[in-house]
Amino acid sequence: MFSEVGSTAGALAQGRSRGASLEAGWLRRRRLVRAFEDKRGGWTLVTGDWKSMRIESPVGVLIWEALKEWTTLDGVTSLLRLHFQGVDPGVIREDAAAFLAELLRLGFIELEVAPA
Repeated sequence: MFSEVGSTAGALAQGRSRGASLEAGWLRRRRLVRAFEDKRGGWTLVTGDWKSMRIESPVGVLIWEALKEWTTLDGVTSLLRLHFQGVDPGVIREDAAAFLAELLRLGFIELEVAPA
């Protein structure tokens, strides 16, 4: 995932919920999303309107698992930096933002704007 989706991070980093960016909010899994973990450690996600996504990459799996509870882009980035210490932190942040923005766009996660 690192660098394969990084080029789209800027375009996708704008959240769809209330026009807020990922930088200014809290993220978590939507309650109506069904998530099925397979024996190989990946996840299959399905929404109520039958949108689906398969997560197989170690980076995607870590991000999805972090979204069990409310977290932020900074929280996800910090978690990934612990697991991928040899990767440039800027690349980690861009890729995390791009993946989170895609999950948000497809309706698998929700964004709650932090109070000002």
